[in-house]
Amino acid sequence: MFGRKGLTAAAGTSPAGELPEASNQLAAQIKVESATCHPLVFAAKMVGFFSPPSTPGAAEHITVEDIDHPTICETQSNGAIAEGLSFKFVGQRGESGVIYMFEGFAAIWPNGETSPRARISIDTIGKYVGNYSGCVRDVTLRIRPQPHRESEQERRIRGRLPDFLDQPSR
Repeated sequence: MFGRKGLTAAAGTSPAGELPEASNQLAAQIKVESATCHPLVFAAKMVGFFSPPSTPGAAEHITVEDIDHPTICETQSNGAIAEGLSFKFVGQRGESGVIYMFEGFAAIWPNGETSPRARISIDTIGKYVGNYSGCVRDVTLRIRPQPHRESEQERRIRGRLPDFLDQPSR
């Protein structure tokens, strides 16, 4: 998994329907944990905490415990295609699903809910996760396949192939 097990999610304000005392307690816990986890793990926790359910009867917030390795994904945003990251997540109460992170927003789609929960804006995420957009951009660039590296490797192999073929077999 990408994150650290045993961590929970929170923020400084109460999501819809959450008791202020419970939200404040969860917020304090997440604030402490933020120093020990990757910024995108912390962002995932915040998205789970702030996202209102898309299906009646679903949990008010999801306490994201862990996320796996990212994959590149795309979505329609403001009339253009936006590239970002998707992660599978595991919640503290056994929830699971996918978290989508883009430079300008993030969203969570728990398994069993009919649609993704509402997008959480960069303004909300940015209050808690420093350089969120830059982090999404950096991880996306790092995991994107690099075709020029593959062609460079192919060129080196082809250059050494005659030497390899000319060697006597043992």
